[in-house]
Amino acid sequence: MALKITKIRTENLPTLRFIGKQCMCSPTDFVAKWDEWIKNGWFEQLEKLGVAPENGDVYLGMTSDCGSRYWIGLLFPPGTPTPDGFEYADILASNYVTFGIAGKKDGELSGEDGAVLCFGEMDKRGLSHDPDGQDFERYSRPTLDNKGKMLLECLFAIK
Repeated sequence: MALKITKIRTENLPTLRFIGKQCMCSPTDFVAKWDEWIKNGWFEQLEKLGVAPENGDVYLGMTSDCGSRYWIGLLFPPGTPTPDGFEYADILASNYVTFGIAGKKDGELSGEDGAVLCFGEMDKRGLSHDPDGQDFERYSRPTLDNKGKMLLECLFAIK
């Protein structure tokens, strides 16, 4: 089965702090960066700080500056101290359109196909992307369903 949208909804997030690390690499290297996070226990290290309820039980990727910056990390209440070796970005309260997506870890989810699919659905619904906002990928835990498909949600800031 190919990449597909499994659900669509809108949601609002309050002001939050994203703590993580910027990935200064090409999108083709993102899978390796995620593997590095898991291998090094960085999610567990950050979770000790007390994630925001809005983070839920997920791992997060975040893009900003129209996709030119990519981060991996978690969401926290505003003002949460940032541990050594990590960076933060304060996220203003925003509205999002959220897409549930299922696809293969290598290939389907590591390219532009998911974004193209989501933006097409946004256009159909008359929703306008906010290029000044942050966009997120939420990876559920466990990250794979019983058919070996990776489950994630993509959140796009909307005006």
